[in-house]
Amino acid sequence: AVAIADAGPLGIDIEFHRPIKMSPARQEGILRQVSNHGLAMPTDDKSAAAGNNFLSVWTKLESIAKARGDGIGAVLTELKADPSGKANVFAEIDGALITVDHLPLLPQFSAALAKPRLSGEVEVRQLPR
Repeated sequence: AVAIADAGPLGIDIEFHRPIKMSPARQEGILRQVSNHGLAMPTDDKSAAAGNNFLSVWTKLESIAKARGDGIGAVLTELKADPSGKANVFAEIDGALITVDHLPLLPQFSAALAKPRLSGEVEVRQLPR
């Protein structure tokens, strides 16, 4: 996956829907931590219908991590270290307010893009056409 912009941090993640090699308890813990931080991360309808709620949220977390340049481990550590929900994991990166959007791809994928809030619309292309 590639994301290009004129300015601001970007992060993109695409996951193929597959069985997750993570215990259901760990998945629930991550979803709870995300919820505790007040992150409005609804799963996309396509993923929810396919039973892939966790992957939908996971792609959003991964896109944030990539935009920050930290990796997913740092984001998960920050979530866990601040159960009060006051961590700034989701609001800004390098002073730029961000948003995380679901990317519409083929039904067997979940995808998300973290980008500056005022950067406009995102054009999504799937190659080859």
